Amino acid sequence: MPGLLERLFGRRSSPPKRDYHEGPKLAGLDEATARAIELQKRYWRDDPAERAALEEQARTGSGGASGLGGLDWPEALRLHHLRCLELLDATPNLREQLLAPAEVLAELGAAPTPAVQHLGPVRASARALLGRRSPYRPRHGFTWHGAGPPEGEAIPYSDLQGRIVNAALTHLGSLEVLVLDEAFEPAGVDFVAFDEIQTLSLAPRESPEAATQPPFRPARILGEYGLGDRVVLVPLRHGLSWYGHEPSLLMGAGERQVAPVELRGLADPTKALANPEGDRRELTIRAGLQRLEVLSDYAETGLGSATLAEAYQFSLAIDQDDPRFDDKCRGRDLDPRATRGDVVRESRLRASARAAKKRD
Repeated sequence: MPGLLERLFGRRSSPPKRDYHEGPKLAGLDEATARAIELQKRYWRDDPAERAALEEQARTGSGGASGLGGLDWPEALRLHHLRCLELLDATPNLREQLLAPAEVLAELGAAPTPAVQHLGPVRASARALLGRRSPYRPRHGFTWHGAGPPEGEAIPYSDLQGRIVNAALTHLGSLEVLVLDEAFEPAGVDFVAFDEIQTLSLAPRESPEAATQPPFRPARILGEYGLGDRVVLVPLRHGLSWYGHEPSLLMGAGERQVAPVELRGLADPTKALANPEGDRRELTIRAGLQRLEVLSDYAETGLGSATLAEAYQFSLAIDQDDPRFDDKCRGRDLDPRATRGDVVRESRLRASARAAKKRD
């Protein structure tokens, strides 16, 4: 009887197997968007040969600025990315936890804890990249939210401010961008260190009320140190999103995270000894919308966090303890001595505000 039924009605087809290393096929994309997505996917694909070469250079080299053997800072960040990708693939079901449809998560159960042999190297490179002399360290910054700047000359008060870092363990104090060729077509993925950004101005949102966000927004980066302007595309989603089979991640309407690493003592070793201990946020490997976090003792919940898609401007201040304080001042045509006095006064005001908030 089963054979007869199969001949009459055909064998019931099983649902297609989801491939979380290739991702779904996306339809209806213009050529530039498809190219940009492919560049992101290519960058966020593990490369064991490249990782082994960078690990060897980190282990045996010397003289690199990053403190990771012979690696310079961009090489150290690339090694960190590859370590995160290795961790994602070496931990059973972790990639699925990040990228599977919502209805599948219940079947997967609780997200697994990555093995120490994979988490240890990730923490080590994160520690180096968050250090005081790293260009990828957190910086005091401000974001303004909305479709675009208001009309008129008045500058509105910022919507988010504090010592800011990307919420992703992969990104830390860096901004992922798509560089453009001479024809303004996507040509490659780059990571601009927060240390090199004075202001990021994003193009106005075409539809501020839309439930989903476009994949990319044009933006202009005004650089520190007199580096001038750069026109780029800013991805509003993490590159791993394009490997996902959860519609909200692809559409820019949701976020997903795995592999939490607590920042306590990583971004600022002195915070590990504070009472109460600061930097209690966790950074995670993420998919979906990119998010900025404020690392502050008094801003550990929603008020200290915003998606990059919400902002039309992101500006970074000159920190009092910046190792290149004078260079940044000169790049902005400021007098270093006078500016340091202003920064010290502002720092004292912020400290007083924190103390008053704790008393309340």
